[in-house]
Amino acid sequence: MIKIFEKKFKNLSHEEFNTLVIHSKEIFQALEKTNFKTPKITKFSKNIIFYEFLEMPIRVDEMWKQNLDFDENIFEEIGKMLRSIHLFQRKKLLHGDFVLHNIFFNSERELCLIDCHPPEVIGFEKSYLYGDGLLEMNLFLLNIAGSLGLKLSIRNIKSVKSAIQNFLNGYDSKVGVKPLFYAIARFYRIRRASGFSLLNTIVHIIIGLFFIVVAYG
Repeated sequence: MIKIFEKKFKNLSHEEFNTLVIHSKEIFQALEKTNFKTPKITKFSKNIIFYEFLEMPIRVDEMWKQNLDFDENIFEEIGKMLRSIHLFQRKKLLHGDFVLHNIFFNSERELCLIDCHPPEVIGFEKSYLYGDGLLEMNLFLLNIAGSLGLKLSIRNIKSVKSAIQNFLNGYDSKVGVKPLFYAIARFYRIRRASGFSLLNTIVHIIIGLFFIVVAYG
């Protein structure tokens, strides 16, 4: 029997749900002919999308915490993965929630990406699904230090700097001021909606910006 994973969505209109279904299919198509994996939709019904279940025992951020000197090419590959999505048929396709805790390794050491939907605390937002790829790229960069943990990041500046540089090499782009500004605004909105305090949010933004600057230094 084939294993499946159910993703349930609340308080969506029929049109919004259909947009998420189409978007999920496009994410699969964008990565289908690459070295990266993402679950394929097997079926869908009212407010539930059924995905194939992928065996993904290793989460990238957890592996990074355990070994700060792990293969630096991984972040370059992650950059290539995001770029593959953003360049798909020139549709301005975005992932929607591209963060390290949504990236895994399977048993064959292939990079796997899940959860291609806006963060649940935000609800349905089409601008998170289709829009400026550089904004989403910068949002990922702002999240890197938090994914590792702020204290661990500060103690291991070289490792975080290398991760950012390798990711940018893979994505093949530089940080732009305008998309970075909008990424900060989106980062702020997500963290505040997630229940984080104003102080916590500002600290994460400052440290995220610090590492972006360091990577360019």
